[in-house]
Amino acid sequence: NFNTKTKKIKGIHSTACWEPLDPKYGFLPLQAQILHKFVGGLEFHQADAVHTVAPQLPIKHKHLYKIPNFVESTIFKSYDKLDKFTVIYASRKSYQKGWDIFQQIQDKLKGEDIDFRISGDVKESDMPKFMAEAHVGIVPSRYDSFGLSIVELQMCETYVITSPLPSHKKLDLSLLYADSVDEYVRLILKIKRLWE
Repeated sequence: NFNTKTKKIKGIHSTACWEPLDPKYGFLPLQAQILHKFVGGLEFHQADAVHTVAPQLPIKHKHLYKIPNFVESTIFKSYDKLDKFTVIYASRKSYQKGWDIFQQIQDKLKGEDIDFRISGDVKESDMPKFMAEAHVGIVPSRYDSFGLSIVELQMCETYVITSPLPSHKKLDLSLLYADSVDEYVRLILKIKRLWE
């Protein structure tokens, strides 16, 4: 329904329309998925160009631009790590981002001497330091178009344990992958032993 007399560029910044139908994903993404199945091809056909941050998506268009998100390297950099072993979650508290997985990881590691922190109350200007002071960043996303927090954490020289999504693997970074809560726990404890 977007009309203009100039050229149109469609921006794809979500993988929702290409993910399997999952009622837990949310009402709006589910509606977008269903609508895309019927009119998605027509929408792309009406665009003069398509831009995506998710190079793994099977988008067919003669003017397709795969340009990733950027991260400001003068802001996201290393800081001194905290004295206590710290694991952080720096994303939205949603099913898509694996908030429930992070909570299960916390529960399984209650007896360990680990400080768990979440980014919920951290000001945007303090996020680089929050990420850089931690020893491990957990990114247990179920769906992700790019993995911006992964890149930010890596620039801060913080270990990243994440889900093996195609978007995460396409980053071609030295990440640790986990398929289950137990695997996240095992990797966190391994890094903690190295730190100790």
